Amino acid sequence: MTYTSLRQPRAKQAEALVKLQNQQAFALQMEMRTGKTKVLTDDFGRLLSENKVDDLVVIAPAGAYRPWENEIKLDMALPGLKIHVWAARDKSKAKQAILKSFMTYYRGPRILLMNVEALSTVKEAKSVLIDYITQRRCMGAVDESTTIRNVTSRRTKFILDKVAPRLTYRRILTGLIAPKSPLDVYAQFYFLDKNILGHNTFATFRARYAKEEKVCFLHNHVLAAKLERATGPRFLLDGMGMVSPRDLPRALIMKELDRRRIWYQSFTKVIGFQNEQELYAKTAPFSYRCKLEDCYDLPPKIYMRRDVTMTPEQRAIYAQLLEFYTAELQGMEHVTAANVISRMIRLHQVLCGHTKSDETGAEIDIPCRRPDRLLELLEDHNGKAIIWCSYDHDVRKLAHLLTEEYGENSVARFWGGNLATREEEEKRFLLDDATRYMIATPAAGGRGRTWVNADLVVYYSNTHDLEHRMQSEMRAQGVDKINSVAYVDLITPGTVEEKILHCLRNKLSLASVISGDDYRQWLL
Repeated sequence: MTYTSLRQPRAKQAEALVKLQNQQAFALQMEMRTGKTKVLTDDFGRLLSENKVDDLVVIAPAGAYRPWENEIKLDMALPGLKIHVWAARDKSKAKQAILKSFMTYYRGPRILLMNVEALSTVKEAKSVLIDYITQRRCMGAVDESTTIRNVTSRRTKFILDKVAPRLTYRRILTGLIAPKSPLDVYAQFYFLDKNILGHNTFATFRARYAKEEKVCFLHNHVLAAKLERATGPRFLLDGMGMVSPRDLPRALIMKELDRRRIWYQSFTKVIGFQNEQELYAKTAPFSYRCKLEDCYDLPPKIYMRRDVTMTPEQRAIYAQLLEFYTAELQGMEHVTAANVISRMIRLHQVLCGHTKSDETGAEIDIPCRRPDRLLELLEDHNGKAIIWCSYDHDVRKLAHLLTEEYGENSVARFWGGNLATREEEEKRFLLDDATRYMIATPAAGGRGRTWVNADLVVYYSNTHDLEHRMQSEMRAQGVDKINSVAYVDLITPGTVEEKILHCLRNKLSLASVISGDDYRQWLL
């Protein structure tokens, strides 16, 4: 089988593919927009051509694993290639038959896409994954691999203990492998090959690379009393002769308690890191680092999407409203585009995690996964970002969330609710490196603003207004700008949100394409 990519790799992608040659374990540390998805796809195609693997599994966050299917199809035109997107909710007989055929009978090259969250709790996901990777020679990749950095989580333990040993080739993909701490490196490289780091346990790894101190909030007299019960009023201490526990400094009391294995309430706190150059030297031969500024041949705009699944609460409210609005419109003598759009907006608000009370008009929050998807996305980005919101409620909520996560001066806002301060906040976003995020509504900030210091634009939600979308996209563009801009839409699949995005991406006015007779296709 000979593989030929449908698209030629760009310069840095080709460089990464050279580094991957003959590597069974490798980390693609490539920032967003540098094209790590294509690199992995071409790597898999090459290994297929060399008869070294038969299958590929990609494990990625819930919002990122489904888009892999479209990305793969842009590059791979292998005869007979089958891709299966696993989903916990696919319980119908037809879906189960497709999965059984894919798992049991198919003999050509296969790719399985699965969300990492399912490996925490869903038994069927674990069972399907283990069955799949043990059938034939399988290459495994963890996209956004910081999702497995927590060594104590169920999914990390499962992936390290049960999945990694069964894979023929292993890859991790991420922009920043250790965005919060060098200790994040451990689980990700253990997945690749536990021998790379030379530590079989996280405890020994942490002891080598972290500076720690033991912290105890108990008062000195409580600690001294614990030691006194074991030693008596006085005891012999090397270098100090006979001493009373109550006369010892706090550090010595704790040391003696530890030496005698006497338990007391405490925890170990990381206060810094050490031997970081040694850690880099160990991981460097097995990784390729590519920053956005290293790429000179990127297109000016890159469009991406992150899927957001509904919570059970959202699903119930959305289904209830959908049924009500459909019945309501059926009862109308004349249905206009405005009627349909107003109902779509109410449904869209539910997808964003809030709705209005019919009685009081107050905003009611609904449990929602969208903020979590946003945080995952921002964690992989090292520069400044613009976050567009359709609703004032989301501006307030996100400003609070990001301030808690990234610090007091990390957020600027530009919306109708901060008329008095938004010019000053805009100045902070433009001039202060600490202010990384601009949260804005297209109605307020979509025109006449120049925010070219941002290379990432996130549409937390879209309005149905085509002009809003076109104008807001231009805020990050500039005549002299060299870096390309990534536009990422957070989307709930199979809902009115996809219809809205389809129109915006294709430069269609939603109001002009909806007719009264076809309202069902826009709502259902």
